[in-house]
Amino acid sequence: MSHLYQLIRELCPDGVTYRRLDEFAVIQRGKRFVKTDMIDSGTPCVHYGEIYTKYGISASQAFSYISPELAKRMRYANPGDVVLVSAGETIEDIGKSFAWLGAEPIVIHDACYSITGDFNSTYLSYFFHTNDFRNQIKSSISSSKISSISTSNLGKVSVPLPPLEVQREIVRILDTFTELEAELEAELEARKKQYAHYRNSLLTFPENGEVRWVPMGDICTRISSGGTPSRSNDEYFKGEIPWIRTQEVDFGHITRTGITISEDALKNSSAKWIPAGTVIVAMYGATAGKVAVTRIKATTNQACANLEVNTQTANADFVFHYLMNSYENLKSLGQGTQNNLSLDQIRRYPFPAIPEERQREIAEVLNHFQRLTNDSLGLIPQELVARRKQYEHYRDKLLTFKELVA
Repeated sequence: MSHLYQLIRELCPDGVTYRRLDEFAVIQRGKRFVKTDMIDSGTPCVHYGEIYTKYGISASQAFSYISPELAKRMRYANPGDVVLVSAGETIEDIGKSFAWLGAEPIVIHDACYSITGDFNSTYLSYFFHTNDFRNQIKSSISSSKISSISTSNLGKVSVPLPPLEVQREIVRILDTFTELEAELEAELEARKKQYAHYRNSLLTFPENGEVRWVPMGDICTRISSGGTPSRSNDEYFKGEIPWIRTQEVDFGHITRTGITISEDALKNSSAKWIPAGTVIVAMYGATAGKVAVTRIKATTNQACANLEVNTQTANADFVFHYLMNSYENLKSLGQGTQNNLSLDQIRRYPFPAIPEERQREIAEVLNHFQRLTNDSLGLIPQELVARRKQYEHYRDKLLTFKELVA
């Protein structure tokens, strides 16, 4: 970073000018279109929801398009503009942004602003991700059914504007951090795909009569759900009985729980004991279809389907791996607005009744492979966390300047 410090000493030795955003930039809101307007080709567009999930600090390629006829009635961000989210479901959603570096204009949704001016757009996008920016807009965001920030309130944000050469050098440094993070994320995804492929090869069985298929209920001594003690009684949640919620059902082995309940809670609710080695399938909402296997005696809430496997005919770890490999299919069976599963659907779900000894062999191989994969994967998330903390530290530090006093 010595080159950056040299540039600052040469170009702005007495400090950096801070200016209101509306003093050096034009802020324009987009126009409304809906997700059903989005197609696979046509005029590039960005819906505000995509900015949370698909866009980083900058982008040169759009993910969605609308028809040229509709685009004529829309508003655009031009190459070199910043696109910023102006409305969302939570306060934290507001202000997420990216620099548009594409070769042509991009249509923007009406919950977005385009910001145009004489600045390095990636530099400004990085600034919009700092704690300084978030702290400035926090009190200006209105919250009712949705959260939003007005053009005038966004325009009041104070932005440090060093010379363009300094802006470019800061972008170069911060881009290095984001590239390293992207490489780690790609490696993590590749390892996960490798494990999923290996698991799938061991858990795919022919349906031509070579394997007998039976309902899941046939290989279990009991399939049940749990319950939630009354939240109005705090004493119910001061016991020592492990109580599993669906957020803890996440394709792993459950050895402890975030919440415990009391004996009275167990007596006065539908919660019930399940033994170690119980396979759990989450039934409701976003977690529906996820599975886990217990390594402890525990209880669960009502959103968990608890499969107590008959060890004479099936291996619990094999059932766990089989259902984990079936996640997408299980999830697709969900019904209603929240795509919930039912106990009956899980009881009827087909299971390959191969010999228990063969189930145990496959389970041991997959348990071993999962341990090896998780051990190596575990290092990557740790490094990602460290990288992100390092990046956030330097981002905020590099985008904080001594203010020039006029």
